[in-house]
Amino acid sequence: MHITMSPFLAHHNKAIILIHVMQVVEDLVKRYHMVTPLLQKIEEAVIGTNTGKAPLLMPYYAHWERTIFRAVNALALNALLTLVKHLSAHAGAPADQNTPPHAAHPALFKVRQGLRTRFPRLL
Repeated sequence: MHITMSPFLAHHNKAIILIHVMQVVEDLVKRYHMVTPLLQKIEEAVIGTNTGKAPLLMPYYAHWERTIFRAVNALALNALLTLVKHLSAHAGAPADQNTPPHAAHPALFKVRQGLRTRFPRLL
C-alpha cells in the first residue's frame, strides 16, 4: 500500500520544518557567540590577557573549536536522519526504495549551493 501526501499537507510540513530549523539555527548562533567571551574570561584568569589569541592557549581554543564543530555536525546528521524517517513514514515506503544510489547522495557542492540559496544569512 502506497500512501501519498496531499500537496497541502506537504507544504504545511515543509513550513513547520523550516520554522523549526530557523529557530534552532538562530539559537545555535546566539549560543556560539556566547562562547568567545567565556573563553576570553578563562584566558584572562589563566594568563592575564583577553585577546582570544594567546599562543599559550591555542591548543585549548582548538579543543573547543573541534568540540563545537563535532556537536553541530552530530546535530545536523541526527536532524537529517529524523527527517528521512519522518518522510519515509508519511510516504508509506522506505526512503531508499526505488531511489538510484547516486540520487540519494548529491554532490557536496550541490548541497552547499542549496543551503546558500535557502539560508544566505547563515553561510
